[in-house]
Amino acid sequence: MTEPARRVHGSVSGYQALSYGYLVGEVRRRITGQTVGAFFAEQVAGQFGVDFRNGLPDTEFARRSEMIEPPPNSGYPVAK
Repeated sequence: MTEPARRVHGSVSGYQALSYGYLVGEVRRRITGQTVGAFFAEQVAGQFGVDFRNGLPDTEFARRSEMIEPPPNSGYPVAK
């Protein structure tokens, strides 16, 4: 049984913010042998002395930001 499409193909982005990192992270891990967090800490944050992380220890959890959907009718498509 085939389920009908939830949206017109190409009309909205419904998953990149949550899945793209896993895909790129695996490619980077296979090339460098490092996780995305370790690579970023060494090659980006460490090089520029910035306090930015990819991955968060429990001790820093209160500093996180949350992903929110844009408001309705804002012009930004929202996948449902």
